[in-house]
Amino acid sequence: MSDIKNSIAAAFLGLGLFWTNALPSLADSPEPLPTKSECINLFVSTLTGLLSTRELETLPLSLSRCPEVLETRYMASGSMEPTLPINVHILVDKTAYTSQPPQRRDIILFQPTPTLREQNFTDPFLHRLIGLPGETVAVKDGLVYINGQPLLEEYIEEAPEYQYGPVVVPDNHYLVLGDNRNNSYDSHYWGFVNQDLIIGKAIATIYPTEHQKLLDDANSLDEETKASVFRLMENLSSLHEKLSE
Repeated sequence: MSDIKNSIAAAFLGLGLFWTNALPSLADSPEPLPTKSECINLFVSTLTGLLSTRELETLPLSLSRCPEVLETRYMASGSMEPTLPINVHILVDKTAYTSQPPQRRDIILFQPTPTLREQNFTDPFLHRLIGLPGETVAVKDGLVYINGQPLLEEYIEEAPEYQYGPVVVPDNHYLVLGDNRNNSYDSHYWGFVNQDLIIGKAIATIYPTEHQKLLDDANSLDEETKASVFRLMENLSSLHEKLSE
């Protein structure tokens, strides 16, 4: 079973390298961004071998901009358990905040802050957005408080055992925490995330198959995109079964 998962993980890696290296080289065109559904369908066709590399190079130029719309990420740590288990592959919507600001409880992918870069962190982080600009946030007695009111959090691994704040979130910044509150290197250690560092919003866990799901209620997704995400999940499940034979 581990060999199968490793094979599919390798396929993700290879496809990710292609998307980040080959497709952007075509992305200087004035073509509008493709839809999430179009990019997911392209992802499915590539991952399942329906399109060859040569065919990909002849796709409409608009689809060459898919790396600006979606990407997949691999969860290497346990900081977001139980929501994002270690080794899960996550689909990230990089256009989620083009027309609206980040919302509380979103799981966001972001580049390391200046403090994290000083500590030699280079890879993006995935954490849950908790505090919005201008809000006062505190952690005490096992609860998070926003402007003095306790925050209902049904998604955390366990109640936080630390005390933090109160702190005021600066303008254009956000406070993020891991769902695995007592085992997460997050804002309560190193501070706030500038909005300019946010890459996108995690919308689904897509592999391994036992962890496939939309994240939260996914209300920000239109029905066509949801259908495409489920189609991607089904294809990954079929690929997993095929490799199991």
